[in-house]
Amino acid sequence: STRTHQSEAFARESKLLCYARDQANEQAKLMQQELRELQTDKDTKEAENSDIIRELERQLADVRGDLKVKSCELNTLQACQHRTSEEASQRKAENDKSDEVLVQLKHEYAKLERQFSKLEEDNRQKDEALKLYHHDDLLVGCDENMEAKGYGIFSERRSLVRNS
Repeated sequence: STRTHQSEAFARESKLLCYARDQANEQAKLMQQELRELQTDKDTKEAENSDIIRELERQLADVRGDLKVKSCELNTLQACQHRTSEEASQRKAENDKSDEVLVQLKHEYAKLERQFSKLEEDNRQKDEALKLYHHDDLLVGCDENMEAKGYGIFSERRSLVRNS
C-alpha cells in the first residue's frame, strides 16, 4: 500500500511533470514563433528605416544643392542691387544737378523774356512816337543789312537818321 501510494504519487508527479514539460515545450514553440515574428518585424522596420534614412539623406543632399544655388543667386542679386543702388544714387545726383541748372535756365529765360517784353514795349512806344512825326520824306530804313544779319523783325523799322 505504501508502495502503491508511492507509485501512484510518482505516476501523478510524472504526469504533472510531463504535462508541465509539454506546456513548457508548447510555450517555447509559441515564444520561438513570436520571436521569429518579432525578428521579421524588426528586420522589416530596419529596412523601412534604412529606406527612410536614404531618402532623407537624398533630400538633404538636394536641399544642400539648392541652398548652394540659392546662395549664389542671392550673392549675385545682392551685387546687382548694390550696383543698381550706386547707379541710382549717381543718376539722382545728376538729376539734382540738372534740376538746379534747369531752375537757373528758367530764371534766366524769364529774365530774358522780361527784357524782351520791355524792349518790344519800348520799340512800340518809339514807333507810336514816330507816327506822330510821320514825315515820309524824312524817314529812311534802319539798316538794309539788318535782315541779312538775322534781325528780320527790325527790318521794317525806319528811323529819322540813317545809322552810319
